[in-house]
Amino acid sequence: MRSAARLTYEQVQRARDEGDGLGLPISHLYAAFRALLAARTERGTLDLDLPERKVVLDGQGRSWRSRRAPASTVTG
Repeated sequence: MRSAARLTYEQVQRARDEGDGLGLPISHLYAAFRALLAARTERGTLDLDLPERKVVLDGQGRSWRSRRAPASTVTG
């Protein structure tokens, strides 16, 4: 994947809320999300709103434990 910027979910949400696209096609990405969501809803897919998990690795890069990730405040 080629990325034009490394942004957190919160930074993108703030840019959208403030109308500042940060020079990126953020509004187009939200439009694509809405189109995909509408198609998924039309198909009747199951949406499980489960808490996100964060995998913690040991010093050798192996999975050591899993914990609940902090909740995101991002809205669609």
